Amino acid sequence: MIHGTRSAVALLVLACAIGAVAKGVTLPALGPISLPESFPVGALLPVILGVALGLFCHAAVDPRVIELAPGRRRLVPVRALWVGTGTATAVLAGSWVFASGDYGPSAVAANVVLFAGLALSLVVLGRPDQAWLAPATWCLVAMVFGYRGGSTADWYWWAFPLDPDVSIARVVLSGAVWAAAAVAYSGRPLVRPGRPLVRPGRARAGS
Repeated sequence: MIHGTRSAVALLVLACAIGAVAKGVTLPALGPISLPESFPVGALLPVILGVALGLFCHAAVDPRVIELAPGRRRLVPVRALWVGTGTATAVLAGSWVFASGDYGPSAVAANVVLFAGLALSLVVLGRPDQAWLAPATWCLVAMVFGYRGGSTADWYWWAFPLDPDVSIARVVLSGAVWAAAAVAYSGRPLVRPGRPLVRPGRARAGS
């Protein structure tokens, strides 16, 4: 299998199942970490979908069965379609399942796009095993430190993923993060885990 489709689909199904069962449920704390206010589970699950998108786009290259296209340009539209389809699926699933209360479909969709872009960025950098790190860290730090004066009604600008209000700036920033990662992913050659880039045209004959 070229891409981590099974793992990505498993994460997507798991997130949607949790979202459907726990719809309307709030979290007053994360383990030993007390939160200033209970957060809806649906506000946190886009992190899982973002990681699922990263796994969906991760190329687990097996040199015995993978033969790269002779030119990188041939890979660009295929990669672009792949990442676009995966992102659209995650956005539609998240918006439909996770939205509840103050966190409407638009807020969920913006978060899925943002976290997908962050996870995909680490895949592009050759760190698919750390695709969860940036989305989860941002979300956790925002939950604990992203509010002013002890009130979650007033968010710092950088904690916007947990703000239920969706602004144009938020949509633009989330889209820009995703677009930059998608463009880098679409034009990048396949990667062998733990090895240098395998560039098109340099695959060994008979691989």
